[in-house]
Amino acid sequence: MKIIKPIALTDSNTSVTGAAAEAAPAWAPIGRDYGISDWRPILTSAVGDSLYLLHSLSGELREHDIASGLNSVLGTLVLPSRATALSVSPDRQWIAVLTVDDIGFEARSDVTIYRMSDLSQQFTEKNFVLLDYAPIQWASDSSGLAYIASLDFFSWAGAPEAGQPRIGFVKTADWSRVYSQTVAAARGDTYPLSEYEEDRLTDLTIDGSGRIFAVGRYASLSNYANVLLRFDPATGSDAEYVDATLEPYEDDDLIFVFIDYNPVRDELVINGLSATRDPDTLSFTSVQPSPSLRKQQYPAPVISPDGSELMIVQSSVQPYIRRFSTSTYGSLQSVEAVDGNVVSAALYVSDFFVFSMTGFLGLKLVDRSTLDLDEQLYPIVSSGDVYRFNDRRYEALIDNQERPDEGVQTDPPTWLDLGVVNRFRGFDGKVATQMVGGQTMAVTISPARVISGVGVFNVEARRLRVEILDDAGLVVWDSGDRSLIDAAFAGEDESDPIAQIPDYVITGFPFSGGQSLRIILSGDGSGSTKVGQIIAGTVREIGDSLFGARVGILDFSRKERDVFGDFDITERRFSNRAELPVSIRTSNIAYVQRVLADVRATPVAYVAAESQRETIIYGFFRSFDIVLDGPVWSECVIEVEGL
Repeated sequence: MKIIKPIALTDSNTSVTGAAAEAAPAWAPIGRDYGISDWRPILTSAVGDSLYLLHSLSGELREHDIASGLNSVLGTLVLPSRATALSVSPDRQWIAVLTVDDIGFEARSDVTIYRMSDLSQQFTEKNFVLLDYAPIQWASDSSGLAYIASLDFFSWAGAPEAGQPRIGFVKTADWSRVYSQTVAAARGDTYPLSEYEEDRLTDLTIDGSGRIFAVGRYASLSNYANVLLRFDPATGSDAEYVDATLEPYEDDDLIFVFIDYNPVRDELVINGLSATRDPDTLSFTSVQPSPSLRKQQYPAPVISPDGSELMIVQSSVQPYIRRFSTSTYGSLQSVEAVDGNVVSAALYVSDFFVFSMTGFLGLKLVDRSTLDLDEQLYPIVSSGDVYRFNDRRYEALIDNQERPDEGVQTDPPTWLDLGVVNRFRGFDGKVATQMVGGQTMAVTISPARVISGVGVFNVEARRLRVEILDDAGLVVWDSGDRSLIDAAFAGEDESDPIAQIPDYVITGFPFSGGQSLRIILSGDGSGSTKVGQIIAGTVREIGDSLFGARVGILDFSRKERDVFGDFDITERRFSNRAELPVSIRTSNIAYVQRVLADVRATPVAYVAAESQRETIIYGFFRSFDIVLDGPVWSECVIEVEGL
């Protein structure tokens, strides 16, 4: 008596050849689809007509072509931790990502740069930031990346200067770095700072000559003030500090300070449009925009790539999404197509605005010329229509215009989930639904662990073959063809389903790490092959099977007698059941109990004897009882029900 505990067979470790193509058409929205319906959360960056999308947890990176609407999966970045910022270089050769390994204040962060061509990591630096977010920005010629750095927190641990903010710039030519002074050093303070003093840099920008400007705030027990640093990475000279008291703080509610460079007027725009400064003299300019447009929270203001306009998203003052000319700072028509209350980030890409929405609202695209939402619409379907969506099949229960996976959840439901598509039916845990193939159907499994048993259930085929392949794809072991025709039907019609063996297992083959397993089902040359479930996994020995096993079925057919005594019979599915007596060594009782308890909620293959097909059941045990009969051997009875 043994069991086979299956490993998870997924799209990543399993390939199928010979399976029939899915007949149901694909359900797809009308209009733009970013291919990220299940992504939460999303980071975005734009270069030209390309919108880059990064899943901040898994690291999957995609490119969406705004002009064609086509999506490309570029691969997966190996992220040190949760990503909070994404920036693609203007020449599209590099990808910069900021990751944070803690949420909230005093988070340790990594600035990492990847090569676009192969997504390999080229540069990384750990820093200490006081916020969950820190800005990163590429030089216009892609020669380097500016970021908020700190004195190496890990090397300077315990020193008073540890973690103090400064401007960092890494050069892509040789990955060398230059740093500005810290804020406190530029201000002339001495270390350590007092208990109530704190420096913070929250945003940066690069002007037309490549100089970096960073803003933040200085806080002490009695005073809160803006700070402004200017640093030229070309010369590496000490940062210049300005006590930029734009609007003295009366309290410490204003955590973020923002800065942008306006190329049209060659000015620094601070806190939305609360003030502007000359990048050369760092003094206020003559044009003073309205202080009422102070930007106090994210998303940060953004200037269009062509420099013609500035966009500010506010959640407290309507209109929420405002646009301004960068030449006059005069108001342009606001964006009303998107609710600014739920915008977490905004950017320009080609002729569109892109808004990242909070929660589960995804992305919104707004045409810059019409200010209309480039909306994704769902098609109208008719009752009875069957579609496939996200590798599942759905049937419309009524005429509707809802997404299938969402319609299943409505009350009343508008869609019925019919299960996975044909390609995955052999691995969906449901024996009754079959994966259908042609004359020959092969499944290749590349597991991450050693397996020692395979099984096929509810199979309709003539022959089964199992092969072990080395890493070069060469066959190193072959089971040979195993007939799936019951010997009791020799000479009769072998195409009769009753003549075919529905469940079959093979164990004890010499499989080792790095190898693959190929399971081949073959027909008679005219029909199709079908299989309800394929498993591969670890074999666990329970003991020696004893005579006296009880086998049968549980029938779910319906048989009703009417008032005249006639029967109305509705044939439905059935499951196999068995009571299997096993002799086990008394010294192994604790082991057997642990093995069975481990699979109490996991379908496994129970094999009393491979030669007795009726005692092979894929399912779960309903109960087991172990009787300690003696010092050497004891008896166990396992009641099993099939799926």
